[in-house]
Amino acid sequence: MSDSATLDRRVSLVIAVVTAAFAVPLLAASALLAIKAVEHFHDRTWFLVLSFPLTFALVFSVVAVRGFASIRHSGPALSLRGWRLLAGALVVVALVGAYGHPAGALFPLLIAGICLLRDPAVAKWMHWI
Repeated sequence: MSDSATLDRRVSLVIAVVTAAFAVPLLAASALLAIKAVEHFHDRTWFLVLSFPLTFALVFSVVAVRGFASIRHSGPALSLRGWRLLAGALVVVALVGAYGHPAGALFPLLIAGICLLRDPAVAKWMHWI
């Protein structure tokens, strides 16, 4: 094994561990906020508050899982299909946030748009703008 391959694997491991360290507390906070939102279903503000940590938790979880999966080999961090699935999950988070307030959908949709920049169809559409 060459030194650069070893270094790449170590960097991948460090990134995976750091993102997992961010994802776990965010998932716990999202779970607690989801429980609070369901308890106070009539007060829709909790759904707005839930959309922010849930967005970060989702992104960090996907990056951590993919980071741990790619330690043994090199290649693309996430396939085009994976980016599309992540964007779809973020659209669901945006719907949850929009239930609380329309502004709750903006941040998850912004992150979903960034995730889709690798998609050739989206890149072509962005070129028109």
